[in-house]
Amino acid sequence: MADTPRPIDIGEKMPNIVMGSFYNYGTPMDSEKEPNKLSSFYKNRVLIIDFWGPYCSYCVASMRRTDSLRKIYKEDLEIIMVTESSGHTVDSFFKKRPDLRSLQIPMIIGDSLLGVKMFPHQGKPHVVWIDSKGTVFAITGGNYITAENIEAAISGRSFRFVRKVDSMNFDVAKELDRGNENNFIYRSILEKSDLSTPGAIYAEPIFPAHVLNPKVRRILVNKASIKELYLIAAFKRKYSIFNPYIYSMELSDSTRYINPMQHKEEFKKFGYDLLEDWMSDNMYTYELILPESVLYLAFYENMLSDLNRVFSVTGKMEYRPTPCYVIRQGSTVLMRTSGGESRFIHTPRKTKFDYFDGIQNKKISELVEMLNLNNLGKPIVDKTGIDYPVDLEISLNMMKPDIGEIRSELSKYGLLIEEEIIPFEVLVIKEKH
Repeated sequence: MADTPRPIDIGEKMPNIVMGSFYNYGTPMDSEKEPNKLSSFYKNRVLIIDFWGPYCSYCVASMRRTDSLRKIYKEDLEIIMVTESSGHTVDSFFKKRPDLRSLQIPMIIGDSLLGVKMFPHQGKPHVVWIDSKGTVFAITGGNYITAENIEAAISGRSFRFVRKVDSMNFDVAKELDRGNENNFIYRSILEKSDLSTPGAIYAEPIFPAHVLNPKVRRILVNKASIKELYLIAAFKRKYSIFNPYIYSMELSDSTRYINPMQHKEEFKKFGYDLLEDWMSDNMYTYELILPESVLYLAFYENMLSDLNRVFSVTGKMEYRPTPCYVIRQGSTVLMRTSGGESRFIHTPRKTKFDYFDGIQNKKISELVEMLNLNNLGKPIVDKTGIDYPVDLEISLNMMKPDIGEIRSELSKYGLLIEEEIIPFEVLVIKEKH
């Protein structure tokens, strides 16, 4: 390396380092004929370094758009995606997402230099902008990778951004320190979020997946909109909060309550120039600690009561006609389980990205609950009437769950999935009167 790596700040010039292993790219050469030197990528162009991870849903959702922007501005722009994940993990990711294999963005894997020593961060995406002279001129979130900002950077003009700064000491497993940590019996905290900390949902004690109604003493939700807080409290984390059919916002103006990241095309309606300004005003941290552990379902009732007391809206559950995927039993009668450990079955794996292979000694309702943690577009409802545990061998790609695949696998056991409009208990958020 030309220089010893150290943290780099805005306004500083990048050392001309030799970078790590590329996953999908040849070996670029600069004028000195040295392989993989950083200057090869920003020479006569703007360089964007996009730190990502296969577990980062925003990163994955943005890949195609980022690849398209790289192609559009290829004469004046280069983009490198960098991850600390190993080649095995990235391979596994692309096996589950073959639709992304055609992307041509240079990708560094197994990184222990750029994202650890030079641009340490906690939350992803984390984006570094470097000009054609090798000077860092911006450090942002992923939402700043837009055509407008790229064109400004290429022409040498500045663009408005809020510098992304991550708190490297934030630990969801630690209770929030507010100066009196050992002097309380019961505590709930609701405050505006520190944007340098990562979004998180954490409950303790941590419990295994097969426990349906465990006991909980503490929950922490960090960097959540009001709508997201209500969805977590109302559905006890049993549904994906991104499922549009499980709630109804009946408000004269909902822009304070919903995360504009989910409505990018309508962001101007939110009355803010920058996403970070909206987040600063409308993202919350919530912590609830009870004197002793209580059953999971009762615990979240306490959270919902807190929210209804504090905010100028109320959230309650109501049955509404709702489009759902309904599972019913066909002519085949499912046999009872052959016994053994009650578990969800996964292929032995080295990474978290793998196939779900069925259930052993579990009820259909437990399978449905697990599937609803993914946003399948509509909630799945169990109408099989099967109230005893069963064994099912099914193969589902949990990196990109698909209702067609679920329908096909369950049909092997005579279980039918139809789309129906049925009474379903949704969260209704209304203004207080």
